[in-house]
Amino acid sequence: MLLVTLVTLVARYVDLSSDFGGEEALSATAALEQITREEARFDPRLLKVFIRMMGPFPIGSTVQLSTGEIAVVFRQATEPRLCRRPLVKVVRDRTGLVVGPIVVDLTAADENGSFYAGIVRPVPTSLVEGLDAAKVVFAATEEQDEEDPGEPSHPAGP
Repeated sequence: MLLVTLVTLVARYVDLSSDFGGEEALSATAALEQITREEARFDPRLLKVFIRMMGPFPIGSTVQLSTGEIAVVFRQATEPRLCRRPLVKVVRDRTGLVVGPIVVDLTAADENGSFYAGIVRPVPTSLVEGLDAAKVVFAATEEQDEEDPGEPSHPAGP
């Protein structure tokens, strides 16, 4: 029975996030929000794992940060309450110039608890010239210690 629920859940996500059915595709975030509203249709444990795994910004998603930079999501936050603050690799600076990739932990905050940067919006990867998100996800970078992420690896600003 759990397998049927899993297939139903994945099928619903695909239906919402693709335009196979003739309707305009929802963003990954909007698709997960819709599935959450339909939670009675799914096993609650499976739904929780699926949402934690996918996150509002799935791995490989291209996003614009509050700093104006463009980044690719490469790892979900470990804390479910911080699911909108994944680890990203910055690939374009605020002027659009190619950089890095530079690892930035969006859960990093200053001594007052203010986050250094956040995601403003998803960006279709096709709009970022020359970007291969899969290569960025798997590109070798020096990551910060996961146990103590500290400040971001670059000055992200407020």
